[in-house]
Amino acid sequence: MHGAEATVGLASGLGRLGRSGRENGNRIADNRLEMTFTLELSDEDLLGELMGALAYQGCLTDRIGPTACRVVTPHGWTTREARLEIGLFVRAWQGRHPGVEALLTS
Repeated sequence: MHGAEATVGLASGLGRLGRSGRENGNRIADNRLEMTFTLELSDEDLLGELMGALAYQGCLTDRIGPTACRVVTPHGWTTREARLEIGLFVRAWQGRHPGVEALLTS
């Protein structure tokens, strides 16, 4: 596809971006429902790895300190679902990194 055809359906901004990278009209109204958490890790050398793993699962991550990052969960998750999903994911990740402590706060 070329020209105007190629841009049909492409997201016009991060707030409209679905998991496929295309605009998802149903999610636009749900932007206010995004859940944002702060994740602190006891090992700053591993924070980047965990952020990458969370991003691979559809979360947006942003380093906000040497041992802390902000995590924004995918649209459509309730507060409870978001906390459970991120908490379970981080605990599973910790299983592969013994001794690393993590604190998830909202």
